[in-house]
Amino acid sequence: RQSPMRQSPMSSRVSLNWTRRFAPPSRTAFKRGLVTWLGLTTISLVALVKRTDGLLKALLGGPALLCASVLVYGTYRKERGQLPFSEDEQRASAERLGGFGRHVTTKDGRVVEYLVYGSNREDATVMVQMHGATSTGGLMCTWNAEMFKHLNIRGIAPTMPNSGYSDIQPDRRIANFPRDDLAPILWAEGVDEFLVDGHSLGTSHALAVAWYFGPNHAEHRCIGLGLNCPYLSTPLCDELGFRCDADDLFLVRNNDPREWHAAWNFTLADVTNLL
Repeated sequence: RQSPMRQSPMSSRVSLNWTRRFAPPSRTAFKRGLVTWLGLTTISLVALVKRTDGLLKALLGGPALLCASVLVYGTYRKERGQLPFSEDEQRASAERLGGFGRHVTTKDGRVVEYLVYGSNREDATVMVQMHGATSTGGLMCTWNAEMFKHLNIRGIAPTMPNSGYSDIQPDRRIANFPRDDLAPILWAEGVDEFLVDGHSLGTSHALAVAWYFGPNHAEHRCIGLGLNCPYLSTPLCDELGFRCDADDLFLVRNNDPREWHAAWNFTLADVTNLL
């Protein structure tokens, strides 16, 4: 429904006036507009290649046209804001992925979606799974729903802000995710003790969750942590001598959904959601 997030030390409170100011009337209207844009872009690229004399000009003109088309569409979508939340659509989407779609509303009025899947036995171990960038909690459900039934694990996969059916949250901080987003989910699901697992960008969220819900937390306690393809902070990368530090990526350092270059993120998110 929207672009990936920006990690920022600024306030994490969402501006709902911005995120919903020109929202499309329905998800159907959004898909119709996206398909139209994809069709026009494809036709324009084919016409350019056929009418251009010389392979070099075609190779240069094609990417330029594609970039311009992506920027124009993304700018339009950025100004429209996120799509209106539909509980029926979210549940139907989760069912297709093998889970149950649910959502909570945070104290600042944001919608946070999550999927529940795997074992439904009362003695099942609860595992919170955090997805990576450019995906949603639905990916974790797809990967693990059937396996968790056999292992007697109940999976809970929240979708990060700015992804899937979760609301946009400009200037959010990952450190606040456990308190603001996950705690209401754990309370709604009646979870006391749980494991947490993260994949790629989700590992930074999993680390925050394990830290926040430590042994002294009054209501919920994380008893195990798993990291797949870890996303690590600058100080830890320096300490371990890692050559690649994800914090230095341009799209991570410059990922405010209100900026002009976020048009690329909105286009990517829309195409991903369409697929």
